Amino acid sequence: MHTYFALFAVVILVFGHPGAFQFLEEPCGGGLNTNKIANGHNAGEEAAAWMAAISNATHFLCGGTLIHKRFVLTAAHCINHKNILFVKLGAYRKSQPTAQYDVEKKMVHQLHNEFSRGNDIGLLKLSGSVVYNEFIYPICIIMMKTIKSLVRAAPKFAAFGWGQNGKGQENEILQTITLNNLNPNGCNKTLYVVVSSEQICAGVDNGDTCLGDSGGPLTTRVNVNKTKYREVQVGIVSFGNSDCNGPGVYTDVTSHMDWIQETINKEIVEESIPEEPLRFDNVQDMWLYRECGGDTIASNLRANIFGTTFSTQGVLITSRFVLTNARYLRENVASLYVIVMGIESSYGEYGVDAVFEHQKFSDEKYDIALLRLSRSVRHTEGLKPICMLSNLQIQQRGELNLPLTIFDYVRIQEPVKIYAVLVESIGFLECSRIIQKEVETDEICVKTESLSHSHRFGNPGDILGKRIMGSEKEWFVLFGIVSYSHNGWHVVTNIMRHTKWIANTVDLNNLSN
Repeated sequence: MHTYFALFAVVILVFGHPGAFQFLEEPCGGGLNTNKIANGHNAGEEAAAWMAAISNATHFLCGGTLIHKRFVLTAAHCINHKNILFVKLGAYRKSQPTAQYDVEKKMVHQLHNEFSRGNDIGLLKLSGSVVYNEFIYPICIIMMKTIKSLVRAAPKFAAFGWGQNGKGQENEILQTITLNNLNPNGCNKTLYVVVSSEQICAGVDNGDTCLGDSGGPLTTRVNVNKTKYREVQVGIVSFGNSDCNGPGVYTDVTSHMDWIQETINKEIVEESIPEEPLRFDNVQDMWLYRECGGDTIASNLRANIFGTTFSTQGVLITSRFVLTNARYLRENVASLYVIVMGIESSYGEYGVDAVFEHQKFSDEKYDIALLRLSRSVRHTEGLKPICMLSNLQIQQRGELNLPLTIFDYVRIQEPVKIYAVLVESIGFLECSRIIQKEVETDEICVKTESLSHSHRFGNPGDILGKRIMGSEKEWFVLFGIVSYSHNGWHVVTNIMRHTKWIANTVDLNNLSN
């Protein structure tokens, strides 16, 4: 971005009431403290949360914006005729992203004109779902026709990017500039084009977006209540003059809301067609503990845990260790005992000779603990401890391939029927917003209102897992354990985030029998 001076002015669009908003994705567009692009000012770090840096195998190409957990919005000319692309997210400094994703698929508007730059809009589908956190979350896209007239009347916008500065060098730190909303004639005369109703003309006399800023956002802010606003994308950097000094043309996002929604919906519908479980070719080195996984995906050894004043549950991860919640284990160890359960039968009562709470456990944080049984569990007729994935790369692949699976145990008649039910999850930021309660970064939330059988899932200690295929067998791997429920949502501790602690605790405290 190229400016000689730009004072960042906050322009806020106001709707009649907060309920009038319909966003493409929630949560989105958190509050920003922003400043600019050529010869510009550093943007506030918060802006990097929704900015995307698009590159090929060798160099940076364009900007873009995260608008959905699987999709980045950018300019069509940035991605047309490009094959292998990558997206960096959470990159206030372009070379230091918080996360990077491969691009699975690119979608260019079918009416994009390379010469007039009409319909200069495209979407990138990422290789996996983005997990929102304080460093990465989407910008808002308002899905309402009425927003177009308000955008047309807005006096100013903000633009963001890592494009070239006044010296012809790309910026390492994200930049921002304030631009005036200009009459289209200003672009027509300067750039010798005809700006259509689906484009925006914007600029200032002493600056502009520049080479490398293409695909980035033109934004404004909207009030959602008296004290809170959100950053909303209304345009995409398309083209300007080669001097990066004067008016430029921006694709009007409000004119392409239907295309954005329809394209995303089509991709999601195609992806939601039931697939086979995630496949791994070699399972020998996958498991944290090799003696795991019974005859079926439901053949896991569960633990009913009892104290003098409470009961809870957990799951065996080895023949001697039970994984459970920490919050219910405040009694003396001597008072605890465990009944090991299979599908139909129990496999004996066991004393507990040690309890290991996570060292950071406090109330609802790090709600995870291990129990060491007084002796190993033996002779369990095809049932084994549950499987846990061993290394970070495999865990990340498992996390990115949703949905997850729960078991619904129903006793209408003998024997017990077990239903494997697919559930979708949401990240901690979105969950915090929905349940109006702080959710930790190592937690996710699931809702099981669609259960058609017992509706019993959601008790503390219930397990959440993932089905995978390996060595011609279907396996069930542990993903999380229910911590608590609130407002109809089940808050689940992501066990994969604590694999190192689990392994160290078991290794240091394992006994031979």
